[in-house]
Amino acid sequence: MQTLAARWFPAGADVTPLATAGFSGSPVFLVRPRGGLPHVLKAFALETGLERAQWIHALVNHLQFAGVHEVPAVLPPASGETVVAASDGRLWEMVAFVAGTPAADPEPAQIAAAMRTLARIHAATATLPASPPAQAASRGLVDRIARARALLAAPWQSMLSQPATLAGELASALEERLASAVALFAAGDGAQMLLALARIEPSPLLCQVVLRDVWSEHILFADPDRVVGVIDLHAAGIDTPATDLARLLGSWLPPHALVGPEWWAGGIAAYQTLRPLTAREVSLVPLLAASGVVFGLDNWFRWVLGEGRSFAAPARVVSRVDRLLATLPAALATL
Repeated sequence: MQTLAARWFPAGADVTPLATAGFSGSPVFLVRPRGGLPHVLKAFALETGLERAQWIHALVNHLQFAGVHEVPAVLPPASGETVVAASDGRLWEMVAFVAGTPAADPEPAQIAAAMRTLARIHAATATLPASPPAQAASRGLVDRIARARALLAAPWQSMLSQPATLAGELASALEERLASAVALFAAGDGAQMLLALARIEPSPLLCQVVLRDVWSEHILFADPDRVVGVIDLHAAGIDTPATDLARLLGSWLPPHALVGPEWWAGGIAAYQTLRPLTAREVSLVPLLAASGVVFGLDNWFRWVLGEGRSFAAPARVVSRVDRLLATLPAALATL
């Protein structure tokens, strides 16, 4: 990593793994250049091509130009290109380090501040020249319809009798939680929810560039309700802005709370002070958030028990699954 970091800081820098790296598996390092400000060296996902990485950086630069400085700036090396390929071909970036802290259970003032920041981001991304807003079916909704049909065809119950692909503590922990999820799903009439979702015929609505993976870990606060960072735009793409509201508000949902506008009305109101939402966009938020709880659990069960994936921080995975399980009954009641 020292050699790679030297592409940006030829005078030398201390490079250490960043303990707060997320679930994606992409390596992340804290870089402290001699006599300079700290930065973060992060790899793109292995399948990310150069054109895609450059598009993400064009988006970051556009947001910076629009005054959304909560999104960390990308730093070009001496070569001038912000995307750098390592010797193995993997793509890397260097971004400004943000000294902030995520909030798993935010106060209302933090939610409102985050929603206002998200509204500013959406207002700016709507003006990205290469990707103007257009009428289209919501990618997030289409995906959930397909996921509902897949889960009806291969329900969680079918996984209970199958041995886990990967042995170990994480697999054992998720096997226990799979049994709990099956019981909660049956008690909440989850099959009817899946049937209703599978029958939806999505119609076009205004879609634009959104972040798509903006959740509690990616919003950093200071002072204590000032948003200082919105990190990791690698999943950005085209969808309805309601997708981002659902992803973020859903990740902050307290256990057993109703998944709906009643709980986060203040957050949606704060968003709309800067960017109004249509009635249809508002109605999509609880649907996307609640179904996101179900399919979030489905992801973890299939990744670990079905596909045998391993993760660098198993305890964080279990904690994430536990939080999703705690909100599952309310999510099913909403749907």
